Amino acid sequence: MEPGVSYLEQLPPEVREVIRSQLVVQCATVSAAGVPIDSPTAVFTSVDLSTLDFTTGLAYPAKAERARNNPKVGLLFDGEADTPVVSIAGMAAVRDDQLQANLERYLAETALVSGKTAMSDWSINRHAVWYYARVFVCINPVHIRWWPNHAAMDESPHLWQSPTHSFQPASDAAPASPERRNRLPPRCIAHSGADESDYFAFCQSSRRTPSGSVQNSSCPFGVATLVSA
Repeated sequence: MEPGVSYLEQLPPEVREVIRSQLVVQCATVSAAGVPIDSPTAVFTSVDLSTLDFTTGLAYPAKAERARNNPKVGLLFDGEADTPVVSIAGMAAVRDDQLQANLERYLAETALVSGKTAMSDWSINRHAVWYYARVFVCINPVHIRWWPNHAAMDESPHLWQSPTHSFQPASDAAPASPERRNRLPPRCIAHSGADESDYFAFCQSSRRTPSGSVQNSSCPFGVATLVSA
């Protein structure tokens, strides 16, 4: 890739449009046990269009912790039936050194943009500092596969590969004494493809209520592609 040329510029216009316009995608990170965990996540293109970025709350940084420990991540863009389906595998870098800058960017990307969030009322937002304190996870695409539409997914996908696939960005240093919340591990059913890169994951997250009981919430079924080892 030539210096200063974004990976987006090397993709067909309709694929670029899907990546730039779809806010919520399926995101797969890998647990300590090596299991891919899939969850719907808002994603943003970086200012220089070099990375695709998602966030998680500073108060519940599980996705970021998984990406810091294993930077292989996957994103799936699967919007309307007649639009391209795009699967992106990449290497992640966790950014949590500049929390104020992260907060300001997240506000600019969501709360201050009409239609992007339900929390558009400042009388609500001003009490939500805990929510807007964010950890960013920046993904450098390694390979991108896409199909013209949902009906074409039985066919072989088109493929873009980064010429700098060996590059692995470094995450910010992990906190010396991270606060650990009382989390329960999510349940996940996953399937690895023949090349150990394609994963189909359904997850059901669990958490403890103040009374100590367990509450479950299901995530939609999703597909993502992870970088193979």
